[in-house]
Amino acid sequence: MIATKELHLSVIDQTVYRQYIKHLLIFPFPDISYADDVLHALRGGLSLALHHYPFLVGTLKADPSTGS
Repeated sequence: MIATKELHLSVIDQTVYRQYIKHLLIFPFPDISYADDVLHALRGGLSLALHHYPFLVGTLKADPSTGS
């Protein structure tokens, strides 16, 4: 069983989170025949990044009583 701990975000943490969500990067993909290979590489890279930085995995929720 995985132990969980509730962490409260500071004002700085909330600002940084919003900053990351504001930007969306889109890259053109001219040859669709390699789509499966690209998706496999992206999934593998994301999995490896989350393995090295486990604090990036989780869920953020707003506190209904404070709105933060």
